[in-house]
Amino acid sequence: MDIITHTLSAVSVGTLLATYKCCNWKQKVSVIFASAIGGIVPDGDVVSLWSGFDSTLGEFFSLSSTGKEIYSDTLWYSHHGFMHSLCAIAIFTGIFALVIKCLWNDKTSLWIAWAFAAGYFTHLLGDMITPGGPWGGIRLFFPFSVYVGGTGSIWWWNNYDIFLCTLFMATLGVCFNFIGKNMGKKIMLPLFIIMTIAIVGLVSTKTSNFNRGNYADNEKKSNEIQKELLPSPIYNAVKTFDNHIPVLF
Repeated sequence: MDIITHTLSAVSVGTLLATYKCCNWKQKVSVIFASAIGGIVPDGDVVSLWSGFDSTLGEFFSLSSTGKEIYSDTLWYSHHGFMHSLCAIAIFTGIFALVIKCLWNDKTSLWIAWAFAAGYFTHLLGDMITPGGPWGGIRLFFPFSVYVGGTGSIWWWNNYDIFLCTLFMATLGVCFNFIGKNMGKKIMLPLFIIMTIAIVGLVSTKTSNFNRGNYADNEKKSNEIQKELLPSPIYNAVKTFDNHIPVLF
């Protein structure tokens, strides 16, 4: 799944926590920001695709494989390896919590850490429904070598429907936290549940299996599904956005 949708999913969870557990805007911003960071961190393992990886980190650690080989391998530091595990959530949340505790020693620091963990976990859930790729899923139970997920229910990119759902939820969550505070506590949880059901419905009703076929065909198929699913003005607007941003989306 693309990093933008991962981040918006994490922010949605963060706004939910902030609605019920934070008292002022600084606490809310911290919780929402922490969830966003948690949603981004798991993909730190794509650093091996960095053009300068081989001549810097690869050389420093005397790695025998190139960055591209590492990315597609099943080494613990390959993509969808350790960084996509429950173990990584525990370790990184612990480190994050210690840092927050030193910077902000009050009761809110606990919820900031929980928001980071929740954002991290939503990232893993999002990746479990994408194709298994060369890994066969994510190494959720590291250090065990079993990979889970990789159902191929959706393609890695072009999931505009899910993107729009997470954008809608994240936007409303932010608005209810900073504008309609009283309304937020009444509506946020039901809204979150409804949008989660909507996303599950969108995923489960797709009949394509993106674990089959080649990359180009799956990319085309995913794009065609979105074109049929979304009204033309919305599809065209998101497609234009997709064509103008420098990240895979």
